[in-house]
Amino acid sequence: MDAIKLDARFLRVEKENEEKGIHILESVINMTKTMGLPIIVEGVENAEQRDFLMNLGCRYIQGFYFYKPMPVDDFEKIIRENGNVDLRGLRFKANEEFHVREFLDETVYSDSMLNTILGPVAIYSLQNDKVDIIRYNEQFYEAVNVPDFDERINDIGRFMSAEDRRKLFDVLAQARDDRLNGASVLLNFFRTQGGISRFLIHFYYLGEEGKARRFYGSARDVTEITNLQKHMELISGYFSGCIIFCFDYDGRYSFQVIANGLEEEIGLSAGELEEELNSGSFFERVVPEQRKRLRRQTMEAAMGMDFASYFSMINARGTRMNLLIRADYIEDDSSDVKCLVIITARQGDDK
Repeated sequence: MDAIKLDARFLRVEKENEEKGIHILESVINMTKTMGLPIIVEGVENAEQRDFLMNLGCRYIQGFYFYKPMPVDDFEKIIRENGNVDLRGLRFKANEEFHVREFLDETVYSDSMLNTILGPVAIYSLQNDKVDIIRYNEQFYEAVNVPDFDERINDIGRFMSAEDRRKLFDVLAQARDDRLNGASVLLNFFRTQGGISRFLIHFYYLGEEGKARRFYGSARDVTEITNLQKHMELISGYFSGCIIFCFDYDGRYSFQVIANGLEEEIGLSAGELEEELNSGSFFERVVPEQRKRLRRQTMEAAMGMDFASYFSMINARGTRMNLLIRADYIEDDSSDVKCLVIITARQGDDK
């Protein structure tokens, strides 16, 4: 036997038997791993089913979510694209999955160790349009980090905007509807000292207790990350140039676009520009007679040689642009950033 194919009926779990159905599905998949056989699950019709199976480690999934029956000509067009075809055959993914029992036996020998593994988590109770935090761990308390914590765990919607309150109730409804995967949301909370804290929270529906609905939530403080992203967006809006970090990882160079104020002129978003810089295809946009010099200067800058130079390139619309590039070496042993690159547009010819 080369592979096991799981019938679509295993995915059609009724709400009243959902927990039992999930356990059966997990058991079958774990059995195939024990046997060292790849498994193909058919009948996947939505993203929730796909995500659940992928989280269980299923490598091969089929169903109408991906494609429906089609004419032969359409099928042949699809398989002509190399990226759509895997000719390596069905392979068994041999990694060992985590199981709940591993976190309940003697290998996790203390509550402190378990909480460190879980990170900031809490149990939420929803009743009468009010969300309370009824249990939490020390990591959650430290992540929230407000002096009036005991007051804030009751009716947490009081400490967010009306828009964020709507987002909170919407995501709890989504988590209840998709018990397999839960749902995530980014929420802003007013801080006691002023300002905003942002938490990315993933909720899972646990069930009902009396008239209340219980949810498990794992939280991550993303305030600094999102603030940095917003600041970079502001820089891109007001700075008519590109700011790029050049990193050195054991002699391998890579680039990160911090701000792209030239997006409209060169026709590339920050992500597209970063991808071209790291793949080397950006240098193909530089006019041929200047490519070798610019590539050499960029590598020299990462090794400590500052420079400023003019160059010309062909933008995404096929138009020639004249640019000024400046690179400054960064002498900071605590950072992987070795060079700050700034590109700005210039007027006139390219002599």
